[in-house]
Amino acid sequence: MNVQNGMIPIVIGITGHRDPRQEDLEALRSSVSDVYRRIRENYPDAPLFVMSSVAAGADQLCAEVALESGIGVISVLPMPVEEYRKDFDGEDAVRFDRILSASQDCFVSLDMEGFSPNHGPSDPRARDYLYRQAGLYIVSHSHILLALWDGKEGSADGCGCASIVRVASEGLRRVTTGSQLQTARTPVLQIVTPRRSSPDAALTAGEMIFHGDRSATEKILEYTNTFDRDCCIDAKTSPAPDTESVPDPVMNRLLSIYNTSDKLSVANAGKYRNLLVMLSVFASVLTMAFLLYDEMELAWMIVVCGFMICALFLVNAVSRQSQTFDHYLEYRMLAESTRVQTYLRSAGISCEVAEIMPWSIQATIPWVKYAVSVAMIGGQAGTRVSILDPWVTGQKDYHIRALERTSAKMDHNNRIVRIALILTIATYIATLVFEIIWGGLFSGKALLDADTLNLFRFYVKVVLGTLSAITIFTGNYYGKQALPDVIDGHRNMILLYEEAERQIMQNGESEPFLIRLAENELAENSNWYAYQSTQGLDLGIS
Repeated sequence: MNVQNGMIPIVIGITGHRDPRQEDLEALRSSVSDVYRRIRENYPDAPLFVMSSVAAGADQLCAEVALESGIGVISVLPMPVEEYRKDFDGEDAVRFDRILSASQDCFVSLDMEGFSPNHGPSDPRARDYLYRQAGLYIVSHSHILLALWDGKEGSADGCGCASIVRVASEGLRRVTTGSQLQTARTPVLQIVTPRRSSPDAALTAGEMIFHGDRSATEKILEYTNTFDRDCCIDAKTSPAPDTESVPDPVMNRLLSIYNTSDKLSVANAGKYRNLLVMLSVFASVLTMAFLLYDEMELAWMIVVCGFMICALFLVNAVSRQSQTFDHYLEYRMLAESTRVQTYLRSAGISCEVAEIMPWSIQATIPWVKYAVSVAMIGGQAGTRVSILDPWVTGQKDYHIRALERTSAKMDHNNRIVRIALILTIATYIATLVFEIIWGGLFSGKALLDADTLNLFRFYVKVVLGTLSAITIFTGNYYGKQALPDVIDGHRNMILLYEEAERQIMQNGESEPFLIRLAENELAENSNWYAYQSTQGLDLGIS
C-alpha cells in the first residue's frame, strides 16, 4: 500500500456472497461504484483503498470496480497464492490472476484468533479457518466493511459473508500473548445481494443499508481527511523524511506517519501559543483603554475598547475554527501510538497498538485507533531486533531531559510570579509613602495640589489595573499548563523505564513483557491527553 507524506488512507473492507445472481450484477456494480464515488467526493484529501480476499463473486466484483475507478486494491489471501488458486476455475481464475497482478499489495492474512487447527491446507476444516482469518483481518483493518449480503444472519464462528458481518457488528475476540482483547466494532454498509443458492423475491438488489453509528463513522473519516489535508499542506513547505531505506514496507509507513504527525503536532502547538500571546496582548490593551476612558474621561478610548473586544472575539473564533489545540493533542497521540507500534514491530511482535489502546482514547479520538490499524496493513514483521536501546533506554533518557527542561520552566515561572509579587508590594509601599508624605494621609494636609495628586493616583490605577489583568490572564491560561502534573508524568515514566531496563537485563525481551510495557506507555499517553485536553483556550463565547 503506497501512501505518500505520512498520509492515512481510508480503507474499505470487502465481504460478500460468492453466488450473486447474474441478472443483479449490473445493479450491484452500480451501487458499489456509487459508494466509492461518494467517499471520494466527501473525503477528497484521503487516499482510498479497497481490501479484499479476491474470492469469486462479490469480492472480485468490488475489486474490479475499484480498479476501473482508479482505486488501489489490497489483496488479503487466506493462504499462499498457489494453494488458494485451486479454489478458482474458468473465468473466476482469470479474474483472480488479473486482480492480483493489479493489486498494490498482496499478502497472506495473519492468524487473527490464534487457534489454527492441526490440519493440512487441503483439509476443509483448515481451509474454512483460514478463510475466516482473512475475513477477520479485513474487518479489523478497515474503516468500513462493504458487504454484498442478503441480510440473513450467520454463525458466530463461520467463515462466510454473514459470519464476517456478524463479527463486524458484535466485535472480535482476538487472543494475543498474555491478554484477550475486544476490538472496536466496524460499521457495515450493506448492498443487498440476493443469492442464487437461496433466492428471496422480496430483496431488491443494490439497495444500500447502513449498520452502525453513521454519525460517528463520518466523524472518523472527516478527521482522517483533515489530517491528510494537513499532510499535503506540510509536504508543500518541507521535504518528506527519508524512510525509503527501511526494508519493511509496514515499518516504512509507520515511520512516515510518526514523522509527519510529530511535525504537525509541534506546528499546531506553536500556533496555539501564538493565539494565547495575542489574547494576552488584546486583554491587556482592553484593560488599559477602559481605565483611560474611565479615569481620564478620554471618550475616544471607548472605540479602542470596541476594537479590542472584536479582536478577542476574532481570536476565539480562529481558535475554534482552526482547532489548533485539538490538532496539537490528537496528532501528538497519533505520533506516540505509531512510535510504540514501531517498537513492537521491530521486536517481531504481531500485537497491534489498536488492540491494546486505552478505552479513553478509543472513545474520545477513535480516528487515531483506525489510523494506526490501517497503517499496519501488510505481511508479518521481518527479522526481530533488540529494542532495549532505542525504546527503553532511549525513552528513559528522553524523559530525563524533558524533566530537566520542565523543571527549569517551572522555576522560571515561579521567578516571574515572585517578581510580580515584589513589584506589587513595591508599588503599594511607594504609593503608601507618597500618600503619607505628599498626600496628607495622616496629617490631613496635602503638600501637592489636587490636580497633581489625581494624576498620580490615575497612573497608579492604570498600572495596578493592567498588572491585575495580565496576572489574572496568565494565571488562568499559562498557569493551566499543569507543569507539576507534567513533571510527575516524566518522573513516572523514568521509573517505568528503569524498571523495564532491570527486567530486560534479568529476563530478556519476552513478548508478554514488551506488550505490557506498550500498554503502560499507552496508558501514560492517555493520562497526558486527559489533563492536557482541559487546558484549552476558552473565553466562554459560543
